[in-house]
Formats: sequence, structure tokens, C-alpha cells
Amino acid sequence: MFWYVACVRVNYEKKFMLAIEQDFQGRGLPIEAWVPTERRVVVNSRGKRCIREFVVLSTFVFVRVEARHLNDIRFRPDVYKMLTMPGKKTPHIIPDAEFNNFRRIIDTGNATFINRPLRKGDKVRITDGALAGCMAFVQRIQGKKVIIGNELLYIGGATIEVDRESLEFVREGRSC
Repeated sequence: MFWYVACVRVNYEKKFMLAIEQDFQGRGLPIEAWVPTERRVVVNSRGKRCIREFVVLSTFVFVRVEARHLNDIRFRPDVYKMLTMPGKKTPHIIPDAEFNNFRRIIDTGNATFINRPLRKGDKVRITDGALAGCMAFVQRIQGKKVIIGNELLYIGGATIEVDRESLEFVREGRSC
């Protein structure tokens, strides 16, 4: 099973995720779908504060499915296209480790999302806390805090602020 990205209509991400999960589970096929969301406090028309979930990446639904069942998603009428690399026709496969790191950063709730490729930096591993073991790249250093980030090519990236003491450097440089 591999991670792919399906591009759907705007504001249809959650409905699409539920529809394909029901479709695949009804046929007994394995699938995992994820829409990155964040919780925000909003004020409604009556002046009350309430917490609402908002989609972070508009039109993108991450789908983990076997390659032989990819066409069941790819050729649905509510899917515009599958994300591909520039100049390629085959859908782009996101490696599990890269996707899991990205998902863990988004799921903490403290991440800010940058909808562009991130700058070059040193590769680091977080040693303690909720994100222990997560690999990311240094974006900025602000005193004792370090802003680190992770990206998915051609989709975007997420950053989070971490204490400098909870990082260890990984010797590899970032490849372009």
C-alpha cells in the first residue's frame, strides 16, 4: 500500500474521504484516507465562541491504497486528478516515513502550514516530546528556540517551534 494524493472539489474533501472509505469497506478492500485539518476558535453570529475544524490543504485528500486498486479512486467522477510529478503521467507516491513525519507535525495542532517549498537547512531529529523520532529540517533559529519543518514535494510544508536542546543533528545534508 502506498500514499497518493487525490485532487477533489473545493470544500468536498471530508465528504470525499467518507465516501471512498464507505465504498472500499463495503467491498472489503483496504484503504486509509486523511484530510489535514486544524481546530480554530471562531465567533458565530450570536457572538458565541466555538471550536471548528478547517481543512488545511484545500482540494487535497491523502489516500493510502494498494496500487491495483488505485484506478478505483483515480477514475471516480468526483476526482479531478491524482497528483503527479511535473512531466510524468503516473501518480506520485509519497514514502511512508516522509508522510508519517508530515502527519505527526500537522496533528500536534501547533503547526503552521506553509503552502510553498521550504528553504534548505540542516536535517535534525527530535529527541523528546510528542514528536520524538520525527525527522525535519531547520528553518530558523531564534534564541533557544528552533523552527523546524517538513515538506511534501509540490504540495507544501509544515513548521513547528521546538527547544534547541530537544534536537540532534543528522549528518546528511538535504538533497535538492
